[in-house]
Amino acid sequence: MSAARWKYWLPPLAALLHAWWWRGTGPVDDDYIVYRYAQNLVAGEGLVFNAGERFEGFTTPLWVFLHAGWQALGGSSPTFAVGLGVIAWVACVALASGHAARSKGPVWPAWWLAAAPALA
Repeated sequence: MSAARWKYWLPPLAALLHAWWWRGTGPVDDDYIVYRYAQNLVAGEGLVFNAGERFEGFTTPLWVFLHAGWQALGGSSPTFAVGLGVIAWVACVALASGHAARSKGPVWPAWWLAAAPALA
């Protein structure tokens, strides 16, 4: 691999290191609302926060259903959320870097994504 090609591999590696730096900091309070809805869905109570109270308190139905499926398989929602989030983030950085490599364009958008604390 030529030296010029390395600059396209560095942003995804930086994103992985950035994720490692922030390990143990998530999930946060809103995530646990989704986990509770998913837990009640798996338990047969429906999409409710408290059994018997019909109130929609989540904004991401697909995320609730993904967590319900994961919980039905016996998985841990916090682990699933962090793992899937890191995978999706690094994949996004890799796609941006790959696009820059194919188009011979600037790689700074991939670096911007890799450095974003909100995504880490």
